[in-house]
Amino acid sequence: MFHKLTVVGAIGNDPQSNTTSNGTNVTNFNIPLSIWRGGDNYETEWLKVTAWGDMATRVANNFRKRDRVLIELEFDRIEQWQSNGETNARTAWRLTNIRKVVGADQLKDSGGNHYPQQPPKAGTGINELDNDIPF
Repeated sequence: MFHKLTVVGAIGNDPQSNTTSNGTNVTNFNIPLSIWRGGDNYETEWLKVTAWGDMATRVANNFRKRDRVLIELEFDRIEQWQSNGETNARTAWRLTNIRKVVGADQLKDSGGNHYPQQPPKAGTGINELDNDIPF
């Protein structure tokens, strides 16, 4: 089963970059999520986002704390081998795409390409709208 998530929000911390022992770039950052708990009660939860390889390098070079972004994520299961031969598994959201939100009518991806957002035309069906989505 394939799990995807799309989130629009502001980066909550400057992305932190590292290199794994095998030379793979990895960058982590957080996006705050406002969770409604009923009435006027909201709590902030933090979504930890991990980018790998070329995507990690692009995030580290182009994005900072407070940047408004649209991110696309896939659910990952990460297994780590321990010295005693056992595995330690955890789950994480892996970044597959990121775009800066530069205005109410445009999105810009990490390569600098602009994607204009246009409102749907009256009488347009759902299937026709799919062709107008810029991502």
